Amino acid sequence: MPRSALVLLLLAAATPSAQTFERFGVRDGLSSEVIADLSLDARGVLWIATQDGLNRYDGHSFRTYRSRAGANTGLPSSRLSAVHASPTGSVWVGTTRGAARLDVRTGQ
Repeated sequence: MPRSALVLLLLAAATPSAQTFERFGVRDGLSSEVIADLSLDARGVLWIATQDGLNRYDGHSFRTYRSRAGANTGLPSSRLSAVHASPTGSVWVGTTRGAARLDVRTGQ
């Protein structure tokens, strides 16, 4: 076998298989397929800022946090532009009506 053929054969064997992606959408529990930002917290929970609320994905299911009309607490708006999971256990979000903080330990 020529040396160049052997090199090609070794390269082909060493090339990783095609990457695969897992897709999540509204049918899976995501509140909107328009995503503005993502943040991973220290426990491995993925926080997703969308145009229709804050989504928490623990690797198995989604939980959605939305603004509630007339509520003094909670998200000022469900239309989010940013999310940041801090190492202290808080999740900060930017909305079209200001910023908000969720204390993950207390749910407040």
